[in-house]
Amino acid sequence: MAYHIALFIHVVSVATWFGGLSMMAIWLRNAARGQSIDAQASLLAAHRANMTMLVPTAILALITGLYMLMSGDWGSDKPLWLLIKERFASTWILIYVLLFSFFGGKLLKKAQAEKDTEIAVKRYILWLNLSLAILTLIILVVTFKFS
Repeated sequence: MAYHIALFIHVVSVATWFGGLSMMAIWLRNAARGQSIDAQASLLAAHRANMTMLVPTAILALITGLYMLMSGDWGSDKPLWLLIKERFASTWILIYVLLFSFFGGKLLKKAQAEKDTEIAVKRYILWLNLSLAILTLIILVVTFKFS
């Protein structure tokens, strides 16, 4: 029963993380194109949302994934999709948390110092899109359960 609860929390966390990243990238793209009043305020709000909602969601996905990995009866010969999820996805979540925690803060400071925040917003969008692409690849591998 605990495994199924962890699976549910894991799937909800990954879906929330993916959806939040998608919406944040769209929101910042609109701000960069001038459809929003203040790009700098949008970048600040997006970074705060990322740090308060998406980073904890990614960490929750990592914790529940590790719990399922340890509690599952996988044996010594794990399938390829599980090895990819175990090694690549876990590593990516840690990189994501560190990247947005440190890089996002530095990017905000640069944006506040510069008059042209469009470059900083575009860099943040680039990292969001890269995160989405990697997350999509992980979801694809896990969905098809390549062996």
